[in-house]
Amino acid sequence: MISLVRGTKEEILVTVVDNAEAPITDLTSLTPRYSTKNPTGGAVSTDLTAMIDGTNKMMMKCLIDTTLGGYSADGYYTLTVKFTSGSLVPVLGPVKFLVA
Repeated sequence: MISLVRGTKEEILVTVVDNAEAPITDLTSLTPRYSTKNPTGGAVSTDLTAMIDGTNKMMMKCLIDTTLGGYSADGYYTLTVKFTSGSLVPVLGPVKFLVA
């Protein structure tokens, strides 16, 4: 389980594995984005730009800023990531993380 301390800014790393016949090998040009929701399902952040790792082009770096008011309650939050590949926009997750 990913655990973040309130008042910090930390990255959650999400590695995408594509098992398609012609797999994607680099997310850089696919507009990677992420969103987070609070423990009750309300949006905290929506469609923020994910950074792509310099070495592993299939790893998204999602900055979680727990200094923001949306992270005021202790609990389990969720992170979803998405990107655009042609006409497809897969949404991956949720990844649960604890803020306390």
